[in-house]
Amino acid sequence: MRRLETIKPYVLVGTGLFLLSCLLSLRIPHIARQTLDIWFGADVPRVVADMTSPLADHWRTIVHPIFPLIFLPIGGLLVKLTSSQGIAAQILISLSAATAGILLFATTQNLGIKPIDSWLLIGAFASSSAFIFWWSIPETFPIGSLTILIPFFLLSRQEHRLKVWSLALAASLAITTTNISAGIVAVAFSKQRQNFLKISFFALLLIVALSFLQKSYLPSANYFFAHSVARERHFVPTSTDPRGSLPGRALDFAVYTGIVPGKPIRIDHPSTTNPAMFYPYTLKIFNGFRSIPAICWMALISIGSIELLRNFQLNFVKALVFFLLMQFVLHMWYGDQPFLYSAHFLPEFVLLIGLGFRSTTPRVLLILARTCVVGFIFSAFPLNLYSLLNAAKFALSFSSNLQ
Repeated sequence: MRRLETIKPYVLVGTGLFLLSCLLSLRIPHIARQTLDIWFGADVPRVVADMTSPLADHWRTIVHPIFPLIFLPIGGLLVKLTSSQGIAAQILISLSAATAGILLFATTQNLGIKPIDSWLLIGAFASSSAFIFWWSIPETFPIGSLTILIPFFLLSRQEHRLKVWSLALAASLAITTTNISAGIVAVAFSKQRQNFLKISFFALLLIVALSFLQKSYLPSANYFFAHSVARERHFVPTSTDPRGSLPGRALDFAVYTGIVPGKPIRIDHPSTTNPAMFYPYTLKIFNGFRSIPAICWMALISIGSIELLRNFQLNFVKALVFFLLMQFVLHMWYGDQPFLYSAHFLPEFVLLIGLGFRSTTPRVLLILARTCVVGFIFSAFPLNLYSLLNAAKFALSFSSNLQ
């Protein structure tokens, strides 16, 4: 009975997030699922093919090293069961929502946060724009988010086994090359830091071996280690590019992960095959009804940051800081608007916020954090859902001028 009570919260978290992800996916129009770039630059049809079709062109393994190899077996089975590649891929995304939620809940518990506060943090996670927009459609980012979270979970439980850390580091590299930063910082501040080079070698060796295996199974796949960085230059914004405003990208990274404007605009850019949706960078996010979740979100980050500074001696805190800084720097100069990648760093933002809910937090700040997180959940969820519906409606308008 005691064991049942222990696992019950995790079952509820996983089930709730899985169902929410499935329900949100019902609002995504067919055109956004079947056409490259429309959904904020996302490559949805390519990702669906990577997860479900061995006959597809898996060329993007240059930056997603063994993504197809991992998901094609179960994706192919789900296609047979559902008779739909899209549904099969979405089930995998929804399963990642459940798993990420369970790991996030467990990590907050390892940090000494009370169960009621862990539930509030899961509520903030599920109410965020990053969750609502990116766990509702097949993309690599939700899966990458999960593999980023694994090293932080291990660090929170003070894992010491070398094999486990090697697998975690390999997992962080397996989905997207830049995500290895999560594994690196976590290992660097773990109990196995003295074996950093050994862990890195084993992890890299495993992914390289699996890349060769993937190539033998999927001839169209590319080796990630044979990729030239120069090929990614068209993803670097320019000064005349609406994606290129550094203050705007900083606003996007810090705020749009939690709450986005009500309506997107259209962007035509050489980096996208088709027109794409884009959220303009504007401080108007702090006006009107959206000011409530925006202010609550920033207040929660501020409280978490105060506690971060007070507890900077903790290895978990140091790893969290380094990872978020690396993500911030990366997305200031590379890629489409940071919102496209927000699922990657959403759980770490929630963990940063979670620092404000630890038992060592001053009572005044703890009360303020609880007030803000409740305010965020009740205001952000309906407003982000409204934004999702607006984006879905806007996507339908792209059908007349696609290439």
